[in-house]
This record gives sequence, structure tokens and C-alpha cells, in this order.
Amino acid sequence: MMYTLITQTDNLTFDDIGNINYTKKDVDISIILPTFNEAELIKKLITSISLIMEGLNFEIVVVDDDSSDGTSLIVEELTKTSPRITILNRKKRGVFSAQQDGIKIAAGKYVVLMDADFSHPPKNLLEMINHITEYDIVSCSRFLKNSRIIAPFSRKYSTIILNIVLRKMLNFGVTDYTSIFLAAKKDSWNKLTFHYDSVWGEAGMEIFKQARLHNLSIKEIPFTYNFREEGDSKSDNLFKYAYIYLKRAIDVRFFYKGKK
Repeated sequence: MMYTLITQTDNLTFDDIGNINYTKKDVDISIILPTFNEAELIKKLITSISLIMEGLNFEIVVVDDDSSDGTSLIVEELTKTSPRITILNRKKRGVFSAQQDGIKIAAGKYVVLMDADFSHPPKNLLEMINHITEYDIVSCSRFLKNSRIIAPFSRKYSTIILNIVLRKMLNFGVTDYTSIFLAAKKDSWNKLTFHYDSVWGEAGMEIFKQARLHNLSIKEIPFTYNFREEGDSKSDNLFKYAYIYLKRAIDVRFFYKGKK
């Protein structure tokens, strides 16, 4: 079955979204949202996701890294309105760790990993879901035909150059190693064993390394990356991030000790 985007989320409130005939045991798709100080955006994002996914059996799992701006309180209020929403509060340990913890409590057969700041557009969810029955992983890429990067000049071109370097070094058959906007069969994901204590997008390199070790099928689809709609970026220091990513790439390419 193919799913299509039927409407837009402008001017809608969370109360517009229904939860008809929802039960946890029927969940097909779990959308994992790691949050840290996303109070400005989280309700708008959950509303947008809920509208786009309406009619499907889905849940939203928010993993909050000890936000100081009330993000978790906002989500906790939403859980009172919608049984589709779950929140896990924990100490801050980074985005990828939060995604992993979210997957552990996810009820769906398929999991979606996306950022909580609208840099990963909810409108791409249905295309990902339409392909995930055919592939183990469907990953959104900023570097395919019809992809776009909407970001400040330095951010845009540092991202492009970094991923060109990573493609040359790693050659795992994907174009985007650092976005981590993807859907996966949960059973396939659970085969992967991660050996690095990843914090940000550098985890993508090990994801695709492990996927290759396990012969998982991967499809990439284009998307438009939007540099934070509101709030503060968690990754302003480009030199720091370039160092972390390139060091990880060297480790994964030449010294990787991870097994299946």
C-alpha cells in the first residue's frame, strides 16, 4: 500500500489530531525523537508528525536528555491527550544514545530516527514508510538529485565537503553518512552491534559499517535539509565536529574492531 501526504500542518493545533482505535499492540511504526531543549518546537513537530501519519498505526517516542527549558513537561502534557506519545526522561548522554534507548522501548515493527528541530522534515516520513517493507534501511540523503541543503554558507559547504571525504574514505554505498534521518526494520536494526560511544551524526558511519557487515539492504531517498527552524543549534563549532567525524572515519575505515 502506498501512502500519500494529504494535507498541511499550518494553523493546526495538537487537539486537531485524533487517536481513533489506537492500541499499543497494534503499532507498526515507532518514530523516535531525541530532545534537548526543544521547548520552542516540540509540540509543533509532534502535531505535524501526527497529522501526516494520521490513519496509520504509529507511536511517537520522545527521549529527553534532561532539558532545562521545560521540553519534557510539554511532552508529558501531550501524553495526557494522546496515548500515541511516550516520553523517556534520562540524563544527557547524546543524540545517538537517546535514539538507541528509544528503540529499546519502541513497540513498532519499523523505527524512524529523526531530529526534533525540523531539520528533518516530517513530510518525508510517508516516502520512507512506503519503501521500508522492501529494504532493511531507508535513509534520507542530502546529496541525491532533488536533495537540497538550506543552511548558512559555511554550514552548507562544510557538510558537502565532509561527506565527499567520507564517501571516498568509507565507500559503503551511501551518499550521506552524517544526517541519520532514516527508517529501519526493527528486527534488522537489532542485528547491529555498536561499539563506539557516539554523540552526534558520527554514529552514521558505524550504522552503515554494521549494515554492510550484516548485508542489510539500504535505499537512499532525497530530502531537503533545513538548518534549525528556531532555537539554538547543538553543533555550532564546525572545526570540533569536523575533527570528531574525520577521526571516527579513520577508526571505522582502518581500525574497526566491531564484529557482527
